[in-house]
Amino acid sequence: MSKQTKQEKEKDEKDKRIAIAINFINTPNLQNVPRSEIEKFLKKKGLSDAEIIEAFEKAKQQREEIKAKEDEKEKDLVTKLQQYGGIQQQNQISEKFINPQELKEIVDKAKISNLISIRNRGVNIIYEQILGINNLQILIISNNKIQIIPQSIKSLTNLKVFHASCCNLQDHNIENEFFELASLEELNMAKNQLSNIDRFTSLSELVLLDLSNNEIFRIPQNIDKLQKLKLLNLRDNHLTYLPIQLKQLNTLKKLYLDQNAIEDPQKVLKQNNPELIFQQGIFEE
Repeated sequence: MSKQTKQEKEKDEKDKRIAIAINFINTPNLQNVPRSEIEKFLKKKGLSDAEIIEAFEKAKQQREEIKAKEDEKEKDLVTKLQQYGGIQQQNQISEKFINPQELKEIVDKAKISNLISIRNRGVNIIYEQILGINNLQILIISNNKIQIIPQSIKSLTNLKVFHASCCNLQDHNIENEFFELASLEELNMAKNQLSNIDRFTSLSELVLLDLSNNEIFRIPQNIDKLQKLKLLNLRDNHLTYLPIQLKQLNTLKKLYLDQNAIEDPQKVLKQNNPELIFQQGIFEE
């Protein structure tokens, strides 16, 4: 073996050791383990002091890059929430109906853009023509009087964003098939008349969930099934109790609880799980 080939092999082996060490250092359940303990383990695995230092530096850089990407995605989601009928949206319905020709044009455009927005149109149904667009990713129907979210909505298997705020929805208006939308990442059903939100926990891909201004009395104990949730808005409901399972939402960044029957939600959160507020900065006024 030539000298150059030997050096290349040693470098490859070193890079592999450092790559394995980086993955180990960034293992989620090791984040509270003292660095000294991790260093001892890595030394036992044959890493030199210089390799360990390099691995920690690169692990930190990797975490920062991942966090930057997640923060950017969260920023985009929150922007969309505010743009398409989120927290500050006004409940105003204009009497503009959709004629067959306009509906055809909307559907044709959606087949290219993957987006439909029919806010403030005075409609009371989700048209079957819309529910037949298999590639649809964003559907905004806020500020209408929707009578039912039908079974056929399950055909929208690629739907990622669904906004139906200010639609006079009650629990019985939503068919169970809606909660089979496995790709749904962002859901806004604020300013409705929902009281039981147990079924929402089956939407395991949710990143953003806005159920503010409803008639909700309790948070489901299996809320921890929403492991990708970053923003949860439950302001202006009838909550009196916060389940301890909230602390299992490890990705949660923003939690809105004001205007509920909880006397001091920040104090309750602190009692249930101090890390929820102080280490992750989740509670925001």
